[in-house]
Amino acid sequence: MDTTTPFRLFDLPAELRLTIYEYTFSDNAPADLDLLNIQDHHPRCDLLKTCHQIYNEAHQTYTQATKHFFQNRSYYLNITYDHTDEDFMKFLCRRLSQHRLKDQKTITLRFFGLETHQADGFVSLEFSPDAQDLLTARSHNNVESLGEIARIFGWVMNQPRVHDIKPFPGKIDSRELMVCLATILKVRPDLREMFDRGQKV
Repeated sequence: MDTTTPFRLFDLPAELRLTIYEYTFSDNAPADLDLLNIQDHHPRCDLLKTCHQIYNEAHQTYTQATKHFFQNRSYYLNITYDHTDEDFMKFLCRRLSQHRLKDQKTITLRFFGLETHQADGFVSLEFSPDAQDLLTARSHNNVESLGEIARIFGWVMNQPRVHDIKPFPGKIDSRELMVCLATILKVRPDLREMFDRGQKV
């Protein structure tokens, strides 16, 4: 005589089963942080393997629960003289991919530079999931020092009216930056048109 307890999950209403799936795949795992502070959430898929009906009902919930997002939105990259962040730039290019950038609505590049010290010249790369699609370059120093980059990519440099920031006397070495930008535009082709137009902020 079979004394196995029957599986009663399918006796529940479909709405309640979906709630159970959402809870099962919820983000309760430890944060998986790397050099970019990218946090991934990969739910266990054991439940999907139990039977076809559960798979058909739960696979979309599982996909939605799988997340890739940036813990930090800003990364400051020194590309002026000594390439101290060259390894970081290469790591950034490897880690940027379509599934990681698909929820990022804004990618902003800002250039900074002060006359006081070489290390003050750097690039701020910011990711944001809650704004209109845009890829911009804003100069916080001497626009002429970025003229080569501006000509190559057709950017509109939006010079802010800040009088206490002096022109940056150095020349930005853009080799690593170009690799990074090429990677971004490859995985986010929807940004290409606005990027080529040099749209203002």
